[in-house]
Order: sequence, then C-alpha cells, then structure tokens
Amino acid sequence: MLHTQCSQCGASAFARRSDGFIICTYCFSVYKLASDPNESTLIIKKGANVLIGKTASVTVHGGIQIEAGANVSIDGKLEIVERAEPEAVAIAKAKLEKQEK
Repeated sequence: MLHTQCSQCGASAFARRSDGFIICTYCFSVYKLASDPNESTLIIKKGANVLIGKTASVTVHGGIQIEAGANVSIDGKLEIVERAEPEAVAIAKAKLEKQEK
C-alpha cells in the first residue's frame, strides 16, 4: 500500500494499475513515480515497511514495484498524470469527511 495524499481530494488510498501508474481509489486521479524503465527496478515485497522521509536523499534508477501488502510511506512529491473530474473529487472529499467523523 502506498501512503501519500492525493493532491486533488486528500485521500491516502491508492491502487496500482497494470500500466505502472497509481490511481486514487476515491476520486480516481492518476499519478506516476518518475522512473526509467531501461534501468534496474526496486521491488518492495509484501510485508515490507518502508519510510522515505522528507529529508531523505534516495535515488532509484529504474522502476519501483510495490507488492500488495507492503507498507510504503513517501513524504516527497508525486507528479500528477491525469486529473480527476471535479465531480469525482467532490464525492471523494465528502466520503473522506464522513470517515473522519
């Protein structure tokens, strides 16, 4: 599981798509982690707990594969690939507000 916040609705639940992008499971905004597919790949396996803090200096050449069941917290930035529709963002925000109460 990827632990970061959606810049659109504020949710912290993402799913990995088969094309390597991640998608917010609330508003469906699509994000990517920059990588070069011609380089090596970092694989974080199920059960792993990884924290990359705000002041960390980490370089990964190639892709990052995060298996289901891995807990990963990235306090850096994600590049948005596809912005969700405004209606989907509003629905996601309302759903998150209900969960917080």
